[in-house]
Amino acid sequence: MLAFFFCLNPAKADSLLTIVIDDIGHSYKYGSKALSLPGNLTYALLPYSAHAQKLYQIGLTSNKEFILHSPMQSIDNRLITKHTLHIHMTEKQFASQLQNQLAQFPFIKGINNHMGSLLTRHAGYMDLLMRELTTKRNLYFLDSRTSEQSVAIQLATEHSIPHLSRDVFLDNEPTSDAINRQFDQAIELSKAQGYAVVIGHPYPATIKVLSQRIPQLSESAIKLVTASTLISRLQEQANEKSTDTTGTGLRRTGSNHAYRLAQKSRH
Repeated sequence: MLAFFFCLNPAKADSLLTIVIDDIGHSYKYGSKALSLPGNLTYALLPYSAHAQKLYQIGLTSNKEFILHSPMQSIDNRLITKHTLHIHMTEKQFASQLQNQLAQFPFIKGINNHMGSLLTRHAGYMDLLMRELTTKRNLYFLDSRTSEQSVAIQLATEHSIPHLSRDVFLDNEPTSDAINRQFDQAIELSKAQGYAVVIGHPYPATIKVLSQRIPQLSESAIKLVTASTLISRLQEQANEKSTDTTGTGLRRTGSNHAYRLAQKSRH
């Protein structure tokens, strides 16, 4: 990875936590419950799903932050549909498909990958995606890191696209005990490096755990922020440290970080 992130100074502010809820649109019931969670969460809308538009409109009235949860080809081609970005598309087809996805949600702040363990490791198509994003409003890219071989952040950096990378999956094992363990890991990581990016889903157990744990974050000196706010804070830190010639405070995203390597994707 070529990108660098700067650890936030815990003496100046609370550590930051960003929670992204993927797959918004499959279920109206649990999508609504997810939107009702307390705090500044980020919600990833699945285009063409049955309830995405209605949930999007509801969320806009309460200033929720939304991103596009763009369907991308996985290694095993699981859940591939006519709306999925895949490696057999021409450049024109790829651009048109992405534009159609983006057009469904005019007020989103960014994009992350749904599945994508194959596409995100393909430099050519990630280059196409980032080129398309440079023509749009100031959208960021969040790499869900469904593959350890993803090159998405490298290409986002090369195209000067604001970006983040997922640190912890909350609910690969959707039980309360497992989700609580992952949440604990996210808090520990947030304290260690100043921030953490967490991805979960609108599962009943996930919603239950988050409804209990989010109100307790302040007790751990953790501040819940949207993905766009975290990007802004990291950019501010980068600007502050741009004159630091010693390299102090730099952390390369490709390091063998225990939290990152422990996460195994199902996508």
